[in-house]
Amino acid sequence: RDIRFSFKEVFQAGVLFFARFNSLRRSLTLENKANNLYAYMQSYIWMPFFYNKLVLYKPKFVLVSNDHSVSNRCLLAVAHLLQIETVYLQHGGVSNRFPPLAVNYAFLDGVRSLDSYINCEEKINKLSNYYPTPVIYINGQKKIIKNNKYEKLIGIAINPEDSVSDVLNLIELFLINQICLNVRFHPSYKKTYIDTIRNNFTNNNSLIFSDAGIENVDEFLGKCKLLISGNSSIHVEAALLMPTIYFVLTKNELYDYYQHVSSGLSQLAKNSSDLIELCKGGIKVSKQRKN
Repeated sequence: RDIRFSFKEVFQAGVLFFARFNSLRRSLTLENKANNLYAYMQSYIWMPFFYNKLVLYKPKFVLVSNDHSVSNRCLLAVAHLLQIETVYLQHGGVSNRFPPLAVNYAFLDGVRSLDSYINCEEKINKLSNYYPTPVIYINGQKKIIKNNKYEKLIGIAINPEDSVSDVLNLIELFLINQICLNVRFHPSYKKTYIDTIRNNFTNNNSLIFSDAGIENVDEFLGKCKLLISGNSSIHVEAALLMPTIYFVLTKNELYDYYQHVSSGLSQLAKNSSDLIELCKGGIKVSKQRKN
């Protein structure tokens, strides 16, 4: 459901803004993070919102599947303030650019995720005593991935950072090379973006599109024999069934954000020629990944 803020919460956010804004701006300027000012300011509305909701409903624990967005960090902070236990259920890839774990209990996919979080914690001087020491469980990848009996295609998972022109050019490249595709857009994409790309390839039998609002990720992967994507946790899910290729389509993405290449999970395609060659049979699963 859409979130609506009450007059009380807007008023409380206003009080926080006038009390904290100058201090926040000075702090971010000193740390050369002034361009992130708006992201930090979002906490002014999320803190009172979650405080009022948790006081009202008095939950036994708070469960999150994202631990680094502004809203979720505020939810966790308020829960700790009210001494409500917190649980983190990992739902995607983990990067060493994440904040340290700040929950009572964490259910992680594997040791690599744990190592990434340890690295995150080592990068800061001291984690506030305000946060608990987490109890960590390694319980594996949580999504059910089935190997469905479809004709297998090359799967491409498009990221929110990828521009329309780059996506169109990539699809054209595969069609010219007579390679059939299954293209899936990130769930955050707007319909206008998707329709713009779809309308360029109407009645093309070499191409199908996966609607993330209708088709689950396991259904999409069940139709693929190989996955191509950039900075996305879908590599981890796909790796249970097939090789994956890391390919940065729009060049403003941070390279290997989730360490899929450095860990041996995915093979790197440096350019479009390299990508086509790998898709035509040049991909090899590394020993590092097998281990």
